[in-house]
Amino acid sequence: MNPPTASAMSNISIVTPSYWADHDLVERLAQSMDRHFKFAFNHFIVISRRDRHLFAKMAGPHRRIIFAEDILRPFGFRRIPLPRRIRLPLFGERRYREQWHLPGAGRVGGWTVQQIIKIAAADFTRAETIVFADSDIEIIRDVTADRFVRDGRVLLHEHSDVANNPRSATWRRHALHVLGLPQSADRGFSYVGNLIAWDRQTLIDIRRKISANGSSWWLQLAKIKDVSEYMIYGTYVKNLENDQRHIVGNHDLYYSIWDEANLGRNDALKDTHVAVHLQSVLPIGDGKRKEIIAAIKCKLEVL
Repeated sequence: MNPPTASAMSNISIVTPSYWADHDLVERLAQSMDRHFKFAFNHFIVISRRDRHLFAKMAGPHRRIIFAEDILRPFGFRRIPLPRRIRLPLFGERRYREQWHLPGAGRVGGWTVQQIIKIAAADFTRAETIVFADSDIEIIRDVTADRFVRDGRVLLHEHSDVANNPRSATWRRHALHVLGLPQSADRGFSYVGNLIAWDRQTLIDIRRKISANGSSWWLQLAKIKDVSEYMIYGTYVKNLENDQRHIVGNHDLYYSIWDEANLGRNDALKDTHVAVHLQSVLPIGDGKRKEIIAAIKCKLEVL
């Protein structure tokens, strides 16, 4: 079946920041979205301009390839020309993520830049609902629009930080700081995920709020560096916004495998799951990845 065709004003946009090493995974994600998304959508794949030859074939009526440089240049970012990988005697091959420079912040790593690109999403899509889908997500069941937005309100995924992760605590602390909120407002929740929906107007309001507290929002985040866009968004919604635009709760849409120890497990599957997140850096081949995802899909069919 052909995927739904979305107009430039589709109410839902999917955004996938990616890079050269994940292009095969992005192609699988795109195919799975076209197969299972039962609503009109636009899909924006954000990559470095030098990777365009790897992703160009994925472009289509409802899928655009856009360049990180075009998003970041108006903010003053410039990519530092570095090799993607280096072979070292005895140590083998080492990969390097992109590095950027921003006046006033200095060198900014690719991970931080990716957070800034997501917060900049309101600049390149006018959709009311923006869904961020990571490269290593694959949709395995049919999905209707009400899994992301219901009665005009975005379903914001909130979950407890059960692992009491120190880095999550840092992200919450930095989110409160840039939003001008006291540290006592820390609720201990996480809003981080691999398939997460946001409201566009709320995103615009967040950018204004951060900028009102000091310098431009992108400069503040680039200077802090260890930030989480999802923590900033969720913290804003919980502390500074009423419930008109969001339904906040445990809207768990996918089953996630982060490490090798859990590759053979699927006991945490829920009938609400419509996708699988299989961490891209896991040392498994494409055949094994397909096998694991097929097994999870079969398990879901009997839940």
